[in-house]
Amino acid sequence: MAVVFGIANGVTPDKGIITIAIAGFIISFFDGSRVQIGGPTGAFIIIVYGIVQQYGTTGLAIATIIHGFILVIMELAKFGSLI
Repeated sequence: MAVVFGIANGVTPDKGIITIAIAGFIISFFDGSRVQIGGPTGAFIIIVYGIVQQYGTTGLAIATIIHGFILVIMELAKFGSLI
C-alpha cells in the first residue's frame, strides 16, 4: 500500500517504501497499541494528495511536523481525557 500511496501523491514508489519503513519504526518505538501499530491510513490519501498537489512534498513534511507538535501539546494539556 505504501507504493500506491507514493504513486497517488505524485512521488516515486521508492519514497512510499522509505516513508512506511521510517513511519513504522517511529510508531513502533512510541508504542502504538496491542492490536495494531498504525491506524487506517487509506482514509488520509485524499488529504495527503491535496497537500502534495498544492504545497509539494516540503509542505507535506511541514504539515506533518506541525501536526506532531499539536498532538504533543494536546497530550501535555491532557486533552485526551476531555474527549
